[in-house]
Amino acid sequence: MTTQKKPLIVPRLPGDNFAAINRLVETGGKDDGTGEQAPEAAPKKERAAQTRRLTVYVPKALLRKLKLRCVHDELTLSDAAAEALSAWLEKRPNN
Repeated sequence: MTTQKKPLIVPRLPGDNFAAINRLVETGGKDDGTGEQAPEAAPKKERAAQTRRLTVYVPKALLRKLKLRCVHDELTLSDAAAEALSAWLEKRPNN
């Protein structure tokens, strides 16, 4: 009788995607056992008071590029979207 291994589950933290991926690559997908505390995320109520949810539909290829770039730049998708929308609005004339 063979036993199945449980998949490794690594908690994701805002802004820590790149570090988490590097840790998995360096350890071969195993926990490195450092026991380091991750930085605390802003409390949910605080974030909710400052932001609102927005659902957008984008082509799959664009979403994939966005996700990869966010990991590379250590950004959340929300931060990248807010930055892009702000830049887009700046280019538009105020009517």
